[in-house]
Amino acid sequence: MDRANPQEVWRARIYDAILSSSIERPESIVLGGFNASSIDQGLDDFDGFILFYSSTQDDLLQKIRKQAESTKKPWVCVDPPGVMATENFVSANFFEDGLAVGRAFKASGRRNIVMMTNHALDDSVSDRLRFHGLVEGLGLGNSMDAKVCRVKSDWVSVQSGSEAIANHV
Repeated sequence: MDRANPQEVWRARIYDAILSSSIERPESIVLGGFNASSIDQGLDDFDGFILFYSSTQDDLLQKIRKQAESTKKPWVCVDPPGVMATENFVSANFFEDGLAVGRAFKASGRRNIVMMTNHALDDSVSDRLRFHGLVEGLGLGNSMDAKVCRVKSDWVSVQSGSEAIANHV
């Protein structure tokens, strides 16, 4: 795990909470992983699924969800599996966070605001929600005046942010 990457740290905290909870339960709980070959063999050994959505694994996750639903096994995604998702996920409220930041910037009179992310908005539902909350908070409506600056590293650091802004300007 890369401790400098908040996404990995956040996921590790969720894994840790799941593991800790399973250890403290009086009944036996077995945690297991799976890959494409385990899905082809069937998911009979699993009683439920906690899925971490990734656009690069969309087909695999679709298979898992369909098989889970057909066998009436519970499943949940950590973060929405798509922008239109309305059920079976748990997530921080990224839209409200972006909205609060946008309102704070608007109240301060700031007009030139750049959102930095290390994902393309098409690849990250969370970043899209943050961006749309920010745009709404700034009062831009459907305006395309808002800009997103993509950082080319795995994690937004001071150096990578400075380089992205220099390239953006």
